Amino acid sequence: MDGCTGSIIGSEAKDETKVSNEPEFDAPLGHKKFAAAAFNYAWDFIDLKVRTDEDVRKMLDAAHASSWHWRHRDDATPQNRSIADWQLSRVHALAGNGAIALDYGNLSLVTASASGLSFYIGYAYEAIARANWVLGNLDDARTALAAAKEQLQLVTADDEKALLQPDLDDIAAKVGA
Repeated sequence: MDGCTGSIIGSEAKDETKVSNEPEFDAPLGHKKFAAAAFNYAWDFIDLKVRTDEDVRKMLDAAHASSWHWRHRDDATPQNRSIADWQLSRVHALAGNGAIALDYGNLSLVTASASGLSFYIGYAYEAIARANWVLGNLDDARTALAAAKEQLQLVTADDEKALLQPDLDDIAAKVGA
């Protein structure tokens, strides 16, 4: 009996049990799909006027998942990374985590500045302004808001201006600028 058991558990029998009809997972495709899906899922919570504690947890989880998947995409651009960091800053600001929001806002600024694109730089400054508002640092928030407004003036695409302007107006109202 022992001899029989040994041959069944041996390496040949184990290799045969690994045969699977499931296709191999395509990680690059997974990162592509999950980065966008998680970003959009987080955005659904950003748009809510009122969030439950559970909504906040889901929003934070989704934004972090999106960022993680973007960082694993071979085709991710500095703009994509800047947007991911901006979204992390926004959700942490909405959750009341000002210091974390400020960290991600600053990361967004570093990445956006490397791209040289005013729209992304403007949004990074918007994130920094919002984080400082959450922290109660109104002077720093106004300084970042002024920098965001300077970048807005350099944006040439009307659709990009139309996205950034209302967010700057929202922060301006909050910080009295």
